[in-house]
Amino acid sequence: MYDLSQREQEILHYICRGLNNKEIAQILFVSPNTIKAQVSTILKKFGVDNRTIVAYIAGCQELIEKNQTESTVPCGTDTAKEKVTCD
Repeated sequence: MYDLSQREQEILHYICRGLNNKEIAQILFVSPNTIKAQVSTILKKFGVDNRTIVAYIAGCQELIEKNQTESTVPCGTDTAKEKVTCD
């Protein structure tokens, strides 16, 4: 619907989980500036100006697939990982 690339869908998944740009960058092994640029593109495609609204729209329109509800996110340090299950 919003013509998101595979990478943008992946970033949207993490946005909906409440991760910030730095956390997403660590998971995807890219720079925070790369994530910032991709988030800006996502915001433009949704026609909004903040990530909270994007997450709300994505949740309401079920753009996040059920099979993507489990992810590993950074927890406190760069090396620590915590398993998080999102409902």
